[in-house]
Amino acid sequence: MDRNTLLWAIVVFFGATVLFGAIGNLTEDEGDVLRIGLQAIAGLIVVAALVVYVRKTRK
Repeated sequence: MDRNTLLWAIVVFFGATVLFGAIGNLTEDEGDVLRIGLQAIAGLIVVAALVVYVRKTRK
């Protein structure tokens, strides 16, 4: 495994942890369905952004 790949995986993991924690803190008075839904949407956006980035850098 390439060193850069490992470092980017760590950055994305901790970034997603911070993002999900912030969403959880902002919606702590709301229902669990809303919290999980917003976190799922944020996760999909992060994955989509990574896919677009990887595809553009490989060309």
